[in-house]
Amino acid sequence: MVNSLLLLPLMLGCVRTHKFFITPDYSSTHAPAGELVRLEYESGWRDESLGLFEAIELEQGGQTVYSPPAITNAGEITISPLVDDVELSLWIRHTTYDEGDFFQVKSVTGGIHKGLANELRWIPVRLSDAFTLPIHQLRNVYNDYDLRNGDLLMVQVDKPGSQAEQYVFRSEYFGLRSKFSAGLLVRTPVPFIDDGEGEFSPALALTGAFGYRARTRQPTLRWFSTRISLVLSAGIGSTEVALPSNDDELAGVFNAALVGGGVEFYDFLSLQLMGNVSALGRTREESSYALSVGFDAVRFGRFTADATTRLLFKNEL
Repeated sequence: MVNSLLLLPLMLGCVRTHKFFITPDYSSTHAPAGELVRLEYESGWRDESLGLFEAIELEQGGQTVYSPPAITNAGEITISPLVDDVELSLWIRHTTYDEGDFFQVKSVTGGIHKGLANELRWIPVRLSDAFTLPIHQLRNVYNDYDLRNGDLLMVQVDKPGSQAEQYVFRSEYFGLRSKFSAGLLVRTPVPFIDDGEGEFSPALALTGAFGYRARTRQPTLRWFSTRISLVLSAGIGSTEVALPSNDDELAGVFNAALVGGGVEFYDFLSLQLMGNVSALGRTREESSYALSVGFDAVRFGRFTADATTRLLFKNEL
């Protein structure tokens, strides 16, 4: 199943297939006029300083379109009103897994040093002075939402009797990322590889996945740092389940302490080498290590949502 998915770009060779596997990008035929506010931002990349918002102009399908510029978790946005009575709203759209339409963000929440209460700060509804928003505040763990890698962030300004202006950014997150889960690891036989003597049943394991999104614009390195993580696991398993000579009881049921590690792809498929640390103090015949596969069915279901429609149809507006 997984091998077939990985071969799809080669078999179909179309743009739709590539879009299915990479973090999606977006463009629009309209760009904000900049008549209501002056929007400046620092992207957070090392080679860029404070600058005026400017959508990226591209030619696609014989027409001019505008792609949102990237802003990282180290960046910030400053919005200065140019006219009176400017209304401000902030919106986020997830673009992976549980994607949906834009939802409005009305506040940011953070911890207070040496305080039990969390601090609420409201996004202003009307602008009378310049407003600055550090992007990392949208990623605070005390928020009831999250701005993820690849998401869209939209700043909308409006004034009665005027055309609303939408300033859209693409979120880029760099730094350490982690995920913890518990589940079942299934032994995977590999041809021409002898992974020890005896049998090795599925193992119950706690797993921690750790990745690092590199602070780079190089697309290949960015893809690898987004889609691949290192995995560390610890759990319990069985070496062999067999009846002893007196037929009184079973032997070998969850009698092995296991540790291991490997790599995880697309947040739902991991390949790990699990070692039986209990075998170090025993003389019985048992597996000392085994290759195991972990599979997150929930995340895989989200990843393949509407796959047929995405791959086989143009889905044009």
